[in-house]
Amino acid sequence: MRLVSAPKKAALAAVASLALCAAVALPGCGGVLGFNSSDDAPGQEEVGGVHSSAESIADEVTSGFEAVVDDGFSSDSISDWMDGLLDLMPEDVLEAALDQSGMSRSEFRDYMGQIFASTGVDSLGALLDYVDMEVTFEVGDELSSSEIDDINSTFSDDAGVDAEVTSGYHLSMDMTATLLEDMNGYEAGETESQTQDESGIKAIEVDGAWYVWMG
Repeated sequence: MRLVSAPKKAALAAVASLALCAAVALPGCGGVLGFNSSDDAPGQEEVGGVHSSAESIADEVTSGFEAVVDDGFSSDSISDWMDGLLDLMPEDVLEAALDQSGMSRSEFRDYMGQIFASTGVDSLGALLDYVDMEVTFEVGDELSSSEIDDINSTFSDDAGVDAEVTSGYHLSMDMTATLLEDMNGYEAGETESQTQDESGIKAIEVDGAWYVWMG
């Protein structure tokens, strides 16, 4: 395959980088679910989700992000994806985290929308007119014993929840941007790809079921 011209290659690389940054910014938002104390936490809606494998979790996360891309990174699609991620977390852990942070689900979504916008993701809508974007989350490296211990400590010591993680994996993120039409003598179909080995999203096993953990 021929190399894309410098300007077009740079544009494709920018799309890939921005999408990766935006996706990683959502879970890696600096302690939103960090169990900070609050005296006046709003009521919480019912949440929770369970899957049979880490691969199933990765597929679910991928499906949600694909919907964000398909809808041009609209605020509604971002909110839907965040709802999906929250639903994949252990229910009792999520409820404790939201309660102690003083945020409802809707408030959390609003905050995450601000984080997402701060990455410059709004510009992706126009770029998607001539660039096709494919994003896939995959099961990556296994969590180390110390990483599992840290999560369990968060559950028991910070959240006061009796849930034990016995295994888990980092989810990696692969992103490919492809030109949709010929431009400046270069052919449609030429691509730029990037990989984030650790997306900030993890698949964790609790009592034989698999969930999402972010952080």
